[in-house]
Amino acid sequence: WVLRPVGARVPVAHELAAVARAGTLPFLLATPTLDTGALDAAVLVARIATYERVGVDPGPYDLAQALLRVTPTTDQVVLSTADALRSDAGHQVATWLRAGGIQHQESQPEAWVRAEARRGRRWWRPVIPAMQPPCPLPPHAMNLLLTYELGAGHVFWTPSGGFWVAQLPHHRDEISARAFHDFSPVENGVARFCLPLLARSGGPAGYALHMVLAQAMGISATEQPQVHLAAVDAVLTTAARGDLDRDLLGRQIAILIRAEALIIKRVTVTMRAIAETGAYATGYAILRAALPGLLGDQPVRGTGGLLTLAAECAVRCRASDEIAEVTELAARKGSSQLVTGARALRDALRRQWS
Repeated sequence: WVLRPVGARVPVAHELAAVARAGTLPFLLATPTLDTGALDAAVLVARIATYERVGVDPGPYDLAQALLRVTPTTDQVVLSTADALRSDAGHQVATWLRAGGIQHQESQPEAWVRAEARRGRRWWRPVIPAMQPPCPLPPHAMNLLLTYELGAGHVFWTPSGGFWVAQLPHHRDEISARAFHDFSPVENGVARFCLPLLARSGGPAGYALHMVLAQAMGISATEQPQVHLAAVDAVLTTAARGDLDRDLLGRQIAILIRAEALIIKRVTVTMRAIAETGAYATGYAILRAALPGLLGDQPVRGTGGLLTLAAECAVRCRASDEIAEVTELAARKGSSQLVTGARALRDALRRQWS
């Protein structure tokens, strides 16, 4: 349950030790009710009411963590019950719930609207949004919401696997924006544990979350098989929850490949793994968005494998939308994998029209 931002371990540990020695608290407020770290609002209100009945005050870090974890609610019974709480902690909970918690901040950079997949172009990092709580939190709890500038353009923030996702379970896009700057999919087990948690966590699935998923598409299935499977699982989970923006993810993949931030062969393996779970429509929709950026005037070497996979997905999900860049490529002479794949996809799409 305990908050553990950088530099905050001593005061938080002191509070926890004091609680254990005193033995006066019936329970900790911040104990989550879901495995994502989320805390049901009605449960938190009931816990505060119990604290008031027995005449004890919560620890400031316990209360802060409970506020960060509580699920926003519009249930008027819960809100009215919170308003009736008498303690200072109760008033904080009521204020937090009435405000809807920390409001979501957009992570999409302005330049992304005009972004094109061109070789040599940089890719667009997520904006790291400011997170402002609706009522004061202890200083070390606030550290979870801050970034630290260590130099020109360098942001330091240390996501420690799934731990950090569970501290802010309703802000996965903000978590992703921060984690993206230090996140390397082939390092340690961060991606293995963090990616599935991000997919199952709460809050909008915005630009930053999709960029982390796009980056994870380049994880090697042979060098990091468990992390690769975690990336596949995260994409499928996000899609199953109705949170996956397939067009956005496809465009991001194309730009990352063009910028040589992803290896196309690894992306092909990951996309095939996604499709072969039966998610052919999801696979095709992602590829449908990625292919125009990968083809264009100068197709990216290795795109033939994605074209072949897209053709297989199109047949399975009975897709029938023409892709101009594919049709143009299919009309060229030759028998390379690229042209052959384009023809296979073009013909698969046209078969569905008849």
